[in-house]
Amino acid sequence: MKIKSFPFFKQLDAMDCGPASLKIISKYYGKDFSMKYLRDKCNITKEGVSMKDLSKVSEEIGFRNLPLKLGYEDLLTKITLPCIIHWNYSHFVVLYKIKNNKVYISDPQIGLVKYSVEDFQFGWKKNNEKGVILVLEPSPTFYENEEIKTKGSFNNYIRYLKPHYSLLWQVLVGMILGIAISLIFPFITQSIVDIGIETKDFDFIHLLLIATIILTLSSVFSEFVQKRMLLYVADKVNISMVSDFIKKTLQLPVTFYERKMTSDILNRINDHNRIQIFILNSFLGIVISGLSFIVYAIILVYYNLNLFLIFIIGTVLYVIWILLFLKKRRVLDFKFFDSNIANQNEIIQIADNSTEIKVNNLQQKKRWDWELSRLDIYDLNIKMLNLTQTQNTGTTIIDKLKNVFITFFAAKAVINGEMSLGMMLSAQYIIGQMNGPVSQLIGLIQSYQDAKISLERVNEVVYEEEEEMVSEGIEMDVPKNAVLKINNLSFKYHINDSYVLKNIDLEIPQGKMIAIVGQSGSGKTTLMKILLRLYQDYEGEIFVNNINFKSINIHRWRSKSGAVLQEGKILDDTILKNIILDDEEIDIDKLTEVIRLTNLGDFINQTNQKIYTIVGRGGVGISGGQKQRILIARALYKNPDFLFFDEATNSLDTKNENEITQNLNNTLKGKTTVVIAHRLSTVKSADLIVVLDKGEIVEKGTHNQLLNLKGFYFNLINNQLELEG
Repeated sequence: MKIKSFPFFKQLDAMDCGPASLKIISKYYGKDFSMKYLRDKCNITKEGVSMKDLSKVSEEIGFRNLPLKLGYEDLLTKITLPCIIHWNYSHFVVLYKIKNNKVYISDPQIGLVKYSVEDFQFGWKKNNEKGVILVLEPSPTFYENEEIKTKGSFNNYIRYLKPHYSLLWQVLVGMILGIAISLIFPFITQSIVDIGIETKDFDFIHLLLIATIILTLSSVFSEFVQKRMLLYVADKVNISMVSDFIKKTLQLPVTFYERKMTSDILNRINDHNRIQIFILNSFLGIVISGLSFIVYAIILVYYNLNLFLIFIIGTVLYVIWILLFLKKRRVLDFKFFDSNIANQNEIIQIADNSTEIKVNNLQQKKRWDWELSRLDIYDLNIKMLNLTQTQNTGTTIIDKLKNVFITFFAAKAVINGEMSLGMMLSAQYIIGQMNGPVSQLIGLIQSYQDAKISLERVNEVVYEEEEEMVSEGIEMDVPKNAVLKINNLSFKYHINDSYVLKNIDLEIPQGKMIAIVGQSGSGKTTLMKILLRLYQDYEGEIFVNNINFKSINIHRWRSKSGAVLQEGKILDDTILKNIILDDEEIDIDKLTEVIRLTNLGDFINQTNQKIYTIVGRGGVGISGGQKQRILIARALYKNPDFLFFDEATNSLDTKNENEITQNLNNTLKGKTTVVIAHRLSTVKSADLIVVLDKGEIVEKGTHNQLLNLKGFYFNLINNQLELEG
């Protein structure tokens, strides 16, 4: 098996190596599953996937699988390849061949690579005697399993060019005129030599000089206008594409963001630039490059067929030589990209954790960590330099030899009377012009490879199901005096996971305060997020009066709901904008009231710009208590019918918490409120306290009723909640 024959697929995101490895092996056995299909099955998160997840998913798509921990000798003699191996304890790759003391790997991060046995064992086992592998063998059901694929091609993005077709046609016409002008130059050169110089006609030479100047200025002006038009079109297309992408991401469920790293989303925005460059280049570049090459080739054949054949042979050798290095260069590019990210992360860690570094005397260690990551980049730069020098040496030799042979045969043709001296000089100019389209073609091939990866990454988001599409109906409004009824509700984050909530039956009366308590991990926050319509793929039913929860318009429900979540964020804006959020007309009375209710007055008055003080990136520069008070004020300013508080006061000092809790108890009368808290002062006044344990409701009642039971709630009071008295 040649190294080129084994499949490789570049992982789309930082944590995609698991599903990418499954895709590689599936492709080897003849099935090409999409990454979205495999990612959805793998339950991929920001932490990636486990070997257990890969084992389950491989079985679902039709593989017989066997996870093993074994040594190199057993791997060599007892295992059928290809298989998935756990690499460096943090990555999955596909091992597909061991031959002549070389180990061949298809690495989703960098490409097809080979290692010495020693390097392989270090990456696979580190210093242990055994490494982890997943042996996969297709069963008959593997070939029966069919994925419903979504079509994704560049055609979906060509539509962004349609509003600008008239401009692009003008650019195209300008480029064709530019080619026509450039075609005149070789004939001018020929005429200067064969007529002007031969006959010593200075007037004729002056005339051609003036014509050359006019044509040159016309060509430069035309190119200037074309570039301005292309810049305008490129900017408009990019804005439209990215705007639609951002619109799409904002319509996706919160689960999408929970499994994506910020860098993954930013990379997809940058991917649009690659796609835009490719579709513009392919639209104009292929037409112009092909047209100019054909026209110049016809003229060169007219001058001398031998010169054309030498040029074609040299060009073919030139292209083949460059393509030989293309895969190696891409492998180094992938490694260089990853090493740069690692180096960047070291700098970010130093900048973000300077206090911890100083307190723990880690200055030298962190500097050494950065230097080690920088050494990796240096090694890759040396490898890239060696590769580039080898490639450039070959292309230079081919190009020089091609020019030598062309000059020799052109000179011979002049001596034999087959060409004039002017034709020889014109032919040299034409050959120079023909080199441009060849370089553009090579660039287009590289651009296509990059754009294809970008297209798959972007399409993964484009074909994600939106929140509204998950709902059964989206036209129902929120009824007044709504009572929430939860019937037999169960929920798990993924089909392969255990249930986080099990058989929840609960009624939340209108205008009452419900407190949910329980140990960490008991499902409290998950239940609240379901009530906020952030998680919708639950089992069981929820009714608002007699209306199915999923039939209510999701935006109308949230407009009637105010929430303070544990992970609530402060925007990089003023205190005012963090409370009112949008640009609607400010209700001064309402704003003054929520500031009073949340005890924000003293904090605001201490700042220089008062309510117009910018509170910093994500709340940097303010305390946890100040942040929570702003978030509570934000929720109250909406004047919602439903309020959801998840540990909304846990960062407040006792004085502020007591005062704000008292204010809220008076203000929230008549509003349906759901509270998650660990503090007794927050929950004891609730109309109903619900105790969760391991995802199930184990107790319900008022504070006094549950204390008298001396069960779960009583133990929580003693172990976790603040006892008063």
